[in-house]
Amino acid sequence: MNEITDTRTMFNESWLSETPENIGSYYIGTAVIDNINTRLAYGYKVINLDNIHPGFKKLDTIQTLYYWIESDNRISIAAELTKQPQCVIVNMVSKTSARGQPPYAVDLYELILQDQKSQGLGIRLMSDSMISDDGFAVWTRLFQRGHVISIYDSSIPGQSFETIDSLEDLKKFWGSKDLKKYQYILNESRYTWCETQGFFALRRIRELGGAL
Repeated sequence: MNEITDTRTMFNESWLSETPENIGSYYIGTAVIDNINTRLAYGYKVINLDNIHPGFKKLDTIQTLYYWIESDNRISIAAELTKQPQCVIVNMVSKTSARGQPPYAVDLYELILQDQKSQGLGIRLMSDSMISDDGFAVWTRLFQRGHVISIYDSSIPGQSFETIDSLEDLKKFWGSKDLKKYQYILNESRYTWCETQGFFALRRIRELGGAL
């Protein structure tokens, strides 16, 4: 595989593959936690990330990452993500603590971003419910904490890629767009966002030049 084909393939796998689930919804039951316990039973080793946050842990499997927050040997919230060359994609989130009680999904995403920072990778999410008050509040908190939110239409990702620069932009976007067709990217900071921006800038050149 040559370099041009390789970067095309990495972009397609990372940003254009289907994402089955959405942020902002907690699954009934403990699907992610069950998956974690199954892997632990078969000998997967837990990576302790106490240097980032007490009780923060990870399993790194061949294609999948599991992150969770644990207290008193009990998982309170956990996420399953698919590894891709240019990002990690959220598949689903399970929470055992009551809705509206900490820890929140926003807290877990923030910790994941810190762990992924060394690789410069963002988190890709899909949502069909971001217009809800709860969903908007999550993104507002992430933005206010200094994280970078970008959006794109997967039918023309390079040309539609844009980054939210203010809360006013965030409000306007959620009030005026067809949210279902958009994908969302979270980056830890502008420093890690530069990697993501570079991927989409190259894609834009290919789209405009008909070199897909």
